[in-house]
Amino acid sequence: MTESAGWLGRARRQIQKNRYSKNPLLKGSTLLIRSPWYVWQFLTDGFYRTTILNRLRNPKSLHLTCNYTKMDRYPEIFSLVRAHFEELGKVESPDLKILSFGCSTGEEAFSLRRYFPHAEIVGVDISEWNLKQARKKNNDDRIRFLFSDDNTLEENGPFDAIFCMAVLLRIAHRMEPAPSSADEYPIDKFIEQITELDGHLNEQGALIVYHTNYHLRDTPLYERYRALTFDFTEKDLIPKYDTNNRLMPDSDTQERVFVKERNAS
Repeated sequence: MTESAGWLGRARRQIQKNRYSKNPLLKGSTLLIRSPWYVWQFLTDGFYRTTILNRLRNPKSLHLTCNYTKMDRYPEIFSLVRAHFEELGKVESPDLKILSFGCSTGEEAFSLRRYFPHAEIVGVDISEWNLKQARKKNNDDRIRFLFSDDNTLEENGPFDAIFCMAVLLRIAHRMEPAPSSADEYPIDKFIEQITELDGHLNEQGALIVYHTNYHLRDTPLYERYRALTFDFTEKDLIPKYDTNNRLMPDSDTQERVFVKERNAS
């Protein structure tokens, strides 16, 4: 690595770190430096543009501000969930209903079809740009892509499985993590969204929570769930925060698939 490349890398990391600074001068200077890039993205990137507009119009529903995805991204998790429904005798049932929460451009929903050949699969997202791309690629009448809001989940649920992976986070592993998530993505926002999803999941259904800034075990819902054990080979590198929004030293967790054993009393 050249000396100039090393200097640029350090500068980039410092700019990223300053995004989370409580010093208004540091935070303001970062915004000023990045402003031309933000304007260019807004004009040329459809996903970024809808993300910014949703940040203004619908901040409650906005979580991750990146739409990276790919086919069969989590084969170990998909296979574990399939095994759960095989045990219940439901894996081939056309009545099986699956939600891909934060479906991005549809690759997760299309991948799930390989594991659940007859299920009804609903993908939801708050980015109209994402949904447009997903619908263009869809030729399966048992897969639908819908705008994500409370009414959509109510009208199309309840579900037997809810996949919520790489959605409920704002601070990713590629950045230098902030010491506190209180300003960027507080735990209350995570709990609120998980609680809503829990309300649309059937008993003995599977809630899949992975690549998030918090552990499900730190929410009031955890006592109603049982984590399926599995030795996952992929590590969870997303920074984790505790119930006081403080950065935790260990981010990895093997608890990723949870079976709902009872509803709220």
